[in-house]
Amino acid sequence: MAAPVRFNALILAGRRNGDDPVAAEAGVSHKCLALAGGIPMLSRVAEALASSLNIDRIVVCIETPNVIETLPAISVLMASQRLSSIAAAESPAASVLAAVEQHHIELPTLVTTADHALLTREMVDEFISGALRSAGDLTVALASAALLFSAYPKSRRTVYRFRDDRYSSCNMFAVQTPEALAAFRFWRSIEQNRKRPWRIVRVFGMKPLFAYLFNRLTLAAAFQEASRVLRVQTSPVVISTPDAAIDVDRPADLELVEAILQRRIEGHCAP
Repeated sequence: MAAPVRFNALILAGRRNGDDPVAAEAGVSHKCLALAGGIPMLSRVAEALASSLNIDRIVVCIETPNVIETLPAISVLMASQRLSSIAAAESPAASVLAAVEQHHIELPTLVTTADHALLTREMVDEFISGALRSAGDLTVALASAALLFSAYPKSRRTVYRFRDDRYSSCNMFAVQTPEALAAFRFWRSIEQNRKRPWRIVRVFGMKPLFAYLFNRLTLAAAFQEASRVLRVQTSPVVISTPDAAIDVDRPADLELVEAILQRRIEGHCAP
């Protein structure tokens, strides 16, 4: 019997340009150090990944790696050689490319963010299981927007509308082959061309963009189109729990995360 496929994990914990409102309110240098339920968000993400039998090595990508070494959970994982850190590049996409191409993180690798404070082992395992079934180069985690807003009606999430349903991103990506890096090179070009959107339109063409704008694309058709343009086999995995779509972009998000974590504790303590 073949050994099960284990993924490495890359946690993007770098700072964006400018002051982060969550970090500023929490009085910390990096958003990932803000407490959620009394525990730094980065620690929560790292522990969720480490608890999964599907995850091998964990790498944290941050500009100043020494700022995380004193976090108890992180220091324990470092001491066991389960976790290490590398310096972040100038953007998320550039950091992923540098991690694989310069720091030689082996594929397959699960990429997520350090503000994914509600991440659980179950979410990680569900996503990896779906990614392996897809047999694609790059797999993207999504959650049903209907389930998300039914559970958390005041949540502010970006929603992608397709003909068959609405979805929100879960900030988890499975990079399964070297070919998948082409998608991150394209992502980097988007980061560099934010003020020149016509260049992005030129790559995809007007027809698929109009199809999306007029709600004519299904989720499957959208990923087929992305695969064609990027020349990368991309596929979605829809995670069953809406909590997977909640990260912390603003102080109000952290308040919601705190409330959900408290509800989880109360649920575990219930007779």
